[in-house]
Amino acid sequence: MGFVQHVTIRAKPGKASEILKILANIRAEVDQKEPGTKQYHPAQNPEDENDIFIWEEYDSEEALQCESSHPPTTQP
Repeated sequence: MGFVQHVTIRAKPGKASEILKILANIRAEVDQKEPGTKQYHPAQNPEDENDIFIWEEYDSEEALQCESSHPPTTQP
């Protein structure tokens, strides 16, 4: 059984593209270092550019816990 996490980020006006760049870098690192992550997809709301969604899917609860403790998700 897999685990799914959906995250919504509300960016400050003018900061959404900066956040999306950071998330793209995180995605590249996730693809390389977190084999238990099946999907990691950041996307911008087409109706409100300040809303950013992240869809994450994991093989197991352990994979989700590994991702949660990974430095890019815990650093400010």
